[in-house]
Amino acid sequence: MKFKFALFLVLIALIQQIEAGQMIITGLATIDDRPIPEGTVIVARILDSEVGRCNISEKGGYSITVVTDDKVGSPIEFYVDGYKAIQIVPFDPSKFIVIDLNFEKFELKGIPTTTVITTTIEKPGIIGQVVGFSAEYGATILGILILLILIWHTFRR
Repeated sequence: MKFKFALFLVLIALIQQIEAGQMIITGLATIDDRPIPEGTVIVARILDSEVGRCNISEKGGYSITVVTDDKVGSPIEFYVDGYKAIQIVPFDPSKFIVIDLNFEKFELKGIPTTTVITTTIEKPGIIGQVVGFSAEYGATILGILILLILIWHTFRR
């Protein structure tokens, strides 16, 4: 009986480790057959949601981790400062793909690419930090708490 219960506790611990699907895409990024300058940001999107970003390294190299719970096969598009990659990669969690991205100029509908939007971000106070922590790690903390209660209940005799 205790063995089955302990096995159940291990199953709960494994479930806590499951995260959203992740995919790693790496390669070289170019605009007009020239490497994109170091430090430029590539943004990966599925539909209108950002699912990953990275900075270009030297000679146009990039490595971007896509994290999403979208369904397998959802098209991932890549953007750099008013340019869109010609290549579209289907989302497939737990995959590592090497693909070179070639970017071309595009216009967003109704929004010029030269618009500058400034944002001011203030550092949150202690309440904001607690709320942010609980929102980010709440499920993990709750899972650990349940696991500890179940272990205590099993071995209290």
